[in-house]
Amino acid sequence: MARERRRPGRPKGPRRDPTQRRAALLDAAEAAIRRHGPDTSMEQIADEAGVSKATVYDNFTNKAALADALLERYGMRLMELIAGGLDTPMTPREVLRNGINSFVAMIERDPNVYRYVLAGNGSRALVDEAAGPVGAMLGSVLRQAGVDSGSAEPYTRALLGGVFAAAEWWAATRTLSRPDFVAYVEGLFWSGLTGAGIDRYEGPVDLRGIARVIAAIPAPE
Repeated sequence: MARERRRPGRPKGPRRDPTQRRAALLDAAEAAIRRHGPDTSMEQIADEAGVSKATVYDNFTNKAALADALLERYGMRLMELIAGGLDTPMTPREVLRNGINSFVAMIERDPNVYRYVLAGNGSRALVDEAAGPVGAMLGSVLRQAGVDSGSAEPYTRALLGGVFAAAEWWAATRTLSRPDFVAYVEGLFWSGLTGAGIDRYEGPVDLRGIARVIAAIPAPE
């Protein structure tokens, strides 16, 4: 009986589920980006994955599609970080500090991947990804503080946009230590949030309900 011939570029062994194959290619893409930097080529990603460049293009039509998939994966990790930090009640300022620190620590661990996903309009996409749950969280805190929560959405957009822009600069320059950078950014945005009356709530804020909402966001395929 004649053996089935493999298509060029297809790795040896049993065929993978398409979702698993894409996930493996994204893992390889991240490894290549860590090794080669944010200007990593599709050829370098294919080499890292041990497949032909054609196989990469079979799963991601172009470099922009690959970047979009990595951005979606990065956004999910960011949401998981936010959710994980809300298991224990915190004061509003602790929520702010913990969120900024967790995000910057994520960049510090993987600066090249962060810079890669920001190529094009990645920062806007990250803001859009995080704005829903973060806005719900801020609105909840403002209501518990007994003040108008109408500022939650514009404050959320300003906060996320400012943090992401500052973090992009920090990732590229590293002229400040992470604790100093977090302290400066936290101080700036806490001053703004006190103008909305958030400091009127002094006790711990139980945000486990918001954490459950974030945790229920479906993972990207």
